[in-house]
Amino acid sequence: MRNWRKYFTWFILLVNLLFLVLAIAVGASTSETVNEACQGLTDEELELCTDVYGYVLGGYGALIAVFLLWAAADLVLGILWLVTRKRNKNKNIDLNPPPPS
Repeated sequence: MRNWRKYFTWFILLVNLLFLVLAIAVGASTSETVNEACQGLTDEELELCTDVYGYVLGGYGALIAVFLLWAAADLVLGILWLVTRKRNKNKNIDLNPPPPS
């Protein structure tokens, strides 16, 4: 594998795309679950039902968990990407060259 870093970059982009699809799917399923469970309720009952199904029973909690997992995965992949970068082969670089005459 001569240029594995290019493939690793595409892998990182693929992981991010999959997390985006997962976040959209979880968000859509959360709104459907709340709408189905609270159908036919009005006023305070509807507000209580949406709070319970949306926040307590994991509707928005699942979405927050997906975003936290996404951030953790990006952090790990980003650190790996930075650590494995190509280094300069010329190690004899003079950082303080003499001033021009």
